[in-house]
Amino acid sequence: MNVYGDFKAVWKRFEELSYGKLIEKSRQASLTAAAAGTAVSTAATAWTDKYDPCGKWLGDLRKRDAKKAEQITKIVESIDFIEAPPAKRISDISVIGVPVLGALVGAGVSSRVFHAGIFAGAASAILPAAALYPIMKKTQSEMCKSEEKRLVGQYMEQLDSVRGLILEVLDN
Repeated sequence: MNVYGDFKAVWKRFEELSYGKLIEKSRQASLTAAAAGTAVSTAATAWTDKYDPCGKWLGDLRKRDAKKAEQITKIVESIDFIEAPPAKRISDISVIGVPVLGALVGAGVSSRVFHAGIFAGAASAILPAAALYPIMKKTQSEMCKSEEKRLVGQYMEQLDSVRGLILEVLDN
């Protein structure tokens, strides 16, 4: 049994499981340290499942060196995250407020500058609002996706420190 080579493979699997769980959790609600901990602890059950490659590797290690296997089990069971800075988001009020403001400006400009009638004033109010709302909605959606990726990335970086702890145990 190549302990290090096999560990790299099972750790890669654990990272993929954790990443998937973090993405899933972040799409359900805002990703906090507690939510990230819950998601990763769900993925960490792979280490106790003898049919999963992670659990099989840990079981094989337990046969060779029970003390190291027990230390690794404790490390995996005690994964804890530090709260990442909260995600920046465009509020729903801004998504609606900017088009409304655009409509008011359009109506004001058309009535003051162009002395427009009722139909032209209404059109100059509706057109900016109709143009700005989809833009604001798309911007809000893109910001949410990029913040989701940023938070997941920060929690995955914290998970990498767990990998370092396990490697220390294996080195001893």
